[in-house]
Amino acid sequence: MDEPGTRAAIGRALLELLAEGRAVSYGATASRAGVSKGLVQHYFPDRTRLVRFAATTLAARLGERLRGAVADPATDAATTLADALVALLPATPDSRLDEAAGRALFALALTDPQTNRDYRDGRRAVAGLVRDLLAAAAPERGPGWLAATARDLLGTLAELGTDLVLGELTADEATTALRGRVRDAVA
Repeated sequence: MDEPGTRAAIGRALLELLAEGRAVSYGATASRAGVSKGLVQHYFPDRTRLVRFAATTLAARLGERLRGAVADPATDAATTLADALVALLPATPDSRLDEAAGRALFALALTDPQTNRDYRDGRRAVAGLVRDLLAAAAPERGPGWLAATARDLLGTLAELGTDLVLGELTADEATTALRGRVRDAVA
């Protein structure tokens, strides 16, 4: 495996371990990634760097989904915003993996200052994107409204994501509800 392929396999392994509620260790990561423990230690000399790489991997995966959703903007800004938020719903096996790993990283962020900073930085980046998309959809609105509405929409996304993962909603129901909430917010 080449270095990018190896690092990708390690990142995926870390997310899977976190999603399963397993401890992040060199041995478990190496076994899951199909590489040697020594190679994992070579790339990540301490557990903190290993956990940070898991967070970086998750952020990259979420960023890729968001970029894909806004790469070909819809005819109107509100639809583009809805597309971006829908891309974050845990509606596929990969996005459910990301959701579970993200929740595990959140739990780590409660006790680890560096993970806390990384987690908050990631949340700010997503909130900033949502605010920017909201500003395009509702250009007459002020910064206070944009910030509050971005938080509201992200809270709705989180709640619908939980309902989706728990089987309270189908992917279609969650998508319809989220699109409706965006439509109401920018009306």
